[in-house]
Amino acid sequence: MRRFDGKIAVIAGAGRGQGRSHAVRPASKGADVVALDIGHDIDSVAYDLATRADLDETARPVREQGRRVVTAEVDVRDADTLTSGVTDAAGQLGGVDIVLANAGIGIVKPGTDPARAFRDQLDVNLVGVWNTVHATAPLMIEQGRGGAAVPTSSAFGLAGRGGDPHGPQPGRRGAVRRGDEPAPDPQPTEGVAHLLDVALVEVSSGDVVRHRLSRAGDRQLNCCLHTMAISQVQRDCPGRDYYLRKRAAGKGRKEALRCLKRRLSVVVYRRLLCDATQQEGASPGGHQGATTESSAAGSTPTTGSSDKSLPGLANPDPTTPNQDRLD
Repeated sequence: MRRFDGKIAVIAGAGRGQGRSHAVRPASKGADVVALDIGHDIDSVAYDLATRADLDETARPVREQGRRVVTAEVDVRDADTLTSGVTDAAGQLGGVDIVLANAGIGIVKPGTDPARAFRDQLDVNLVGVWNTVHATAPLMIEQGRGGAAVPTSSAFGLAGRGGDPHGPQPGRRGAVRRGDEPAPDPQPTEGVAHLLDVALVEVSSGDVVRHRLSRAGDRQLNCCLHTMAISQVQRDCPGRDYYLRKRAAGKGRKEALRCLKRRLSVVVYRRLLCDATQQEGASPGGHQGATTESSAAGSTPTTGSSDKSLPGLANPDPTTPNQDRLD
């Protein structure tokens, strides 16, 4: 039995990109899908929004996996139309179990009246999230089998940045993060849905096929990983064995090297994560904390000699060998 067998997932903003992946993924786990998107452009937005053709393209891979799908052109700013569309779709599929409030807009069209752009951003990215959750929560409560609501925020909700074309994104994304915190006194007897939040970094909306990392930090890290991979290929070590297995599997030299670099990036990440975890338990100087154990061998027997704190600064005038001898 798959994880979402028998579940119905409602995804707002499912026409393409991130929203489409949110629709296809639950379907691969057994869920039926309600895919919603606006179907027309908003004047203040600098790019074309999803169309009926985009919704049909989202529905195709869902059906190919043997799952049912209902699509609807719905503007999340219109609470009444949204509620009507969700209720109708839920009636066709048999309820609502998962809600992904993913609809959102980003870059403001140059020359747009700031007040209008601000209002459009808030209406879609904040009020639209509220409308989506509140259009579906009563259905989940009524059916009595619980559910999960997941509003989509972004990294801008954690820390904004100035001088970019995203307009009021940091403020409204931060509002999504703070507004979706669960109530301190939940009502489990009503089957109230879990209320979560995801804050995503920048992703492609599907219009760009290929991306190039251009941040200096990414270039430096990629250079380090490349050097590590070349060094391992030239030595008799597990990295070389992995590289040779990829070559034997039919991959070219560059492709096998890329596989090795991806493998090394995981190793580096795990090492950094381990170091960060150890650092949390260390003193401000980076040394391990005190222990209540002691022995004749030392006051902190649980640490190696390289881990023990020094009593002070090193002596700039070391003693001579003769001074160290016993008479």
